[in-house]
Amino acid sequence: ACGHPKLDLPFLDQPKAYAVKDAQSFLQDIEAIQTSGKITSRGLRIFQLPIDPPIGRLLIEAEKNNLLNPMLPLCAALNVNKGMFTGRPKNIDEDLREEDCDVRGLIKAVVLGSAGKHMLDRTTLSESRQNLKQLQKIWSNAIPQPIKNIKEFALCVMKAWPRAAHVARRRRGRVSWSCGGTEKTLAKNSVIDQKEVEAILVLNSYAIGKTARQREEIITTAMPIPISWMVEAGLGREKLIDVTTKNGKLLVQTELIYAGKTLQQVADKPPAELLHKSAAKAFCQGVWRANYLPQAQQRHREQSFARALKQQYTFPPLEQWVENRLIEMGVEEYEDLDLIEGEELVPSPLDPITVDKINRDFPQKLSIGDATYRLAYDMSKRVITMHQVSGYRKTPPPESVWPKKRGWKLQWECKNRIRSLR
Repeated sequence: ACGHPKLDLPFLDQPKAYAVKDAQSFLQDIEAIQTSGKITSRGLRIFQLPIDPPIGRLLIEAEKNNLLNPMLPLCAALNVNKGMFTGRPKNIDEDLREEDCDVRGLIKAVVLGSAGKHMLDRTTLSESRQNLKQLQKIWSNAIPQPIKNIKEFALCVMKAWPRAAHVARRRRGRVSWSCGGTEKTLAKNSVIDQKEVEAILVLNSYAIGKTARQREEIITTAMPIPISWMVEAGLGREKLIDVTTKNGKLLVQTELIYAGKTLQQVADKPPAELLHKSAAKAFCQGVWRANYLPQAQQRHREQSFARALKQQYTFPPLEQWVENRLIEMGVEEYEDLDLIEGEELVPSPLDPITVDKINRDFPQKLSIGDATYRLAYDMSKRVITMHQVSGYRKTPPPESVWPKKRGWKLQWECKNRIRSLR
């Protein structure tokens, strides 16, 4: 905000490189700075608030969604960054965290809490309420109160902090929480039931350890949520799993992945971002426009070898070539696939003389008395692999029949085991 997007200020104590990187990544996530480091209009407004930048982003999102009433007391407490609860009252009716949620308990503590009755830290409670008074000067119409609609509140948090969502990772009886980066551990005084919960929103944590390798993240304030809310919030990336057709229409099976965990599986028409990839995969697997696949494979082989013979650029794999072809043809929507004729997905033919030379120099099959081999050529690595497809031979073919190509490596494959021959 002061005109130093690259952090070229002469700090008295230079911050750790990994800490700067984490902070920049987080500020980009909350749309406070651009990838260049330049501040955005939203970042400028966050900077003007009397509260830490990440917490300011929560307040801006809450304002947009009419959720300032519960968000103000939460942010007031988060800005203190000290433990609020010193224990759990003996009388369960006086426990502000009876819903097994740190976040709801923290809001109740600021709005309704009594230090002695509810076992709250007096200093933290006092500072939180002072922060709340400051925020109410900006949003005077807001009335601090506990959360009424927990789902709306959670979706608001995920919109403001996409990486607040963490999924459980269970190993040998231990549970850690991940958003795709450093795994975190729930603090011992958290009231969240780790045995039952699969996802949480992390609102506050601290790191221990002097170096990045030694660093351990401890979660102090979290909210349990169902996986379905993460899907609704639009978190995760779609991954293509399989392709098929129904009544001539292309269908795909996709997984929504977040921090290595599958949030959802869907079988439907391909989403726009996977349209070209899924159509190319379906073609090469022979489930869409299958009649043209053999010709496409043969032409692709010939084009690949022709480039190699002329020492030109490497011809892309068939699936990648088809994907590029669909983009080149202007396919943008699912319905456009119905207009694609199969021959448009076949590489152009070569002249007969070149084809004859390729077939002589790069034969596809090798047959000897007791075995037959399919010859595969890796043009980029200059490797020939002899795949045994029939016969009872258990050893490599005699050296006298090996393909004679100078400068190429040779491999023999039998029953999924590959052995280097030269």
